Amino acid sequence: LDGRTARIRACFCWNRQAGWIDMSSQMALDALSLAWIAEALGKTDEASAWRAEHAEIAAVINAKCWSEELGFYCDVGPDGIIPRRHAGGFWVLLAEVATKERAERVVKTLMDPKLFNRPIPFPTLPANDPDYGPEDPHSYSCGVVWPPTNYSVIRGLRAMGFEREAEEVARRWYNACAELFVKYGTVMENMSPEQCGEKRARSQGDFCGWGALVPLALPRDFGWLEN
Repeated sequence: LDGRTARIRACFCWNRQAGWIDMSSQMALDALSLAWIAEALGKTDEASAWRAEHAEIAAVINAKCWSEELGFYCDVGPDGIIPRRHAGGFWVLLAEVATKERAERVVKTLMDPKLFNRPIPFPTLPANDPDYGPEDPHSYSCGVVWPPTNYSVIRGLRAMGFEREAEEVARRWYNACAELFVKYGTVMENMSPEQCGEKRARSQGDFCGWGALVPLALPRDFGWLEN
């Protein structure tokens, strides 16, 4: 293998058999969402059971996935925490798993321009990660900006009370996507966190599945169309 290909493959190997923080958080979010539905239907006993499950999953995540050194929630492997940050760690915000103190540290990492808060937020890997390579034409996830992960981060910020940060990054992301659209006339599958003047080599156009989260969901969520 050439060095570039080996590096990209390595990026997908270091947590292949891990206890993934994103999937674990999504199970907590699933329980929380079912509790909301049960409450809306007046099924208080079911709602209480789902909230208890959410609390149980959250307790396990906080006990096993938190890295005090990194100030971040990480994947867990056979030997314990895997000390690598990636965008999956932000699911703890939307799932309302993080404690208040830990959420503040996670958001501090999120908003650090040397890590995730790049010119276009937010790459799947922080800029200081050894596998960070968003401009590499062979890379599909090593630091690329993806609409579904970005949107989950923004919704997570709002869920935990970080409204100012949520709207700030939402506007920057929206403006960057608008610039790409004006140039290419299409909604992109993903984009570079470093510049929006050119599309990435591995980014398909006409990708309105999740690409449309930007022009449709963000203005609705923040009430921009009303202003």
